[in-house]
Amino acid sequence: MITASRWYKCDLQVATPAQEFRLPAGSSFDFSSPEDRADFADRYMIRLREQGVEVIALADHNTGDWLPDLQAAGDRHGVVVFPGVEVTTASGADGARLILIGDLDRTARDIDMLLAQSADSMTTTPAFSPATNQPASAGHTLCQILDDLPDQWLAIAPPSPYRQRHRV
Repeated sequence: MITASRWYKCDLQVATPAQEFRLPAGSSFDFSSPEDRADFADRYMIRLREQGVEVIALADHNTGDWLPDLQAAGDRHGVVVFPGVEVTTASGADGARLILIGDLDRTARDIDMLLAQSADSMTTTPAFSPATNQPASAGHTLCQILDDLPDQWLAIAPPSPYRQRHRV
């Protein structure tokens, strides 16, 4: 028996205002307000759907704080939201970046535990360096993070933003 395949339009590296994020002109969200967070998340999902995106992985640097908001909005608007996080490893001069994506039943707490265990206590240090405003690096190398990654997580190495800037 042959079954038909179905392709989904996905974005596996979606960020939120938890990090550097460009809001639409004229926006005035108060992200300490649950209502404003929900409104923003709904608008975000509507825009994704307008672009045909059906599946995303949330991948903020060093945090899963927005996961519940985006999952709830995704449920309301028909967008599947995989829990994820982006980490910069302690490998190399600039560190390698990894997107860690969990099963759908993973939570923001699971991301905190993953960061504490696999990325060497990222939850106890600032997510961004106060001196550079760049994402803080994990205490573990790429190999250490991959060796310690639980079975419920997938690692993707996105292209380096440094290489993209220096293309000829």
